[in-house]
Amino acid sequence: MPAVVVSGSILLSFVGQAFVPVSQMMTPGQRILFGGRTWLIEVIDEEHKAIHVAPAKGGAPPLFNGGGGRVHTRVRERMRDIYLAQDTLPFLDPTAQRFLGEGRETFTTLALADRLLLDQGSHAILLTWLGDAANEAIACLLMSRGLRAFTGRLGVEIQRANHSLEEIEHLLGGDIGSEPAAPVDELLAKASNLAREKWDGLLSPHLLRQSYASSNLDLNEAMAWLRMTFKSRSYQVGSDTKLSCVPSSCNR
Repeated sequence: MPAVVVSGSILLSFVGQAFVPVSQMMTPGQRILFGGRTWLIEVIDEEHKAIHVAPAKGGAPPLFNGGGGRVHTRVRERMRDIYLAQDTLPFLDPTAQRFLGEGRETFTTLALADRLLLDQGSHAILLTWLGDAANEAIACLLMSRGLRAFTGRLGVEIQRANHSLEEIEHLLGGDIGSEPAAPVDELLAKASNLAREKWDGLLSPHLLRQSYASSNLDLNEAMAWLRMTFKSRSYQVGSDTKLSCVPSSCNR
């Protein structure tokens, strides 16, 4: 959906362009990156194609898809393999080689091969190394349980509110991962910007949610990952190091 971005009475989207293309599901409370700043979505006015925002406080820059393609699981799995490897990639120029070295160093320093939940203060990052469709499904599963969660560059961003990392861990593995997924209507009950195709505006809310889910959510992959990860893998909840940026992936 093309949308204008409004902060109070200030029309922000006239900075550079009249409309901002938004191709991802959005919900109030989500952070977006616009005009070099991070904003918090307060209201989504689909009728007038407007997003009302307020300045966000700190935090890592969020993913705000302005029309680029969605990322498949195999791409992120390959990214992880490259970070784990030590071999050089001869087709990279010197600048890219430097970024790769910095990325591998950060990956090792933060022990990202073994950690799943990263403490970012007001929010946590669930490192899945899955594609956008599975990550968005996990975010919807969390939102159906009362948390605010959104897809991000490195996995799923979860707003902690008053929840500890241990509570989030228990919710993911003990509740969500061990029970059947909620119906699509429940998963997408609070989601906006679901219309994608030419005639989506004519669909009932139920059919629109079903259409969106069939094209953009991979619940099977999400549930399989949750069950496998939280059942068979031991991991540590990281709270001692704040994640800043893995250079090779943060400039996507």
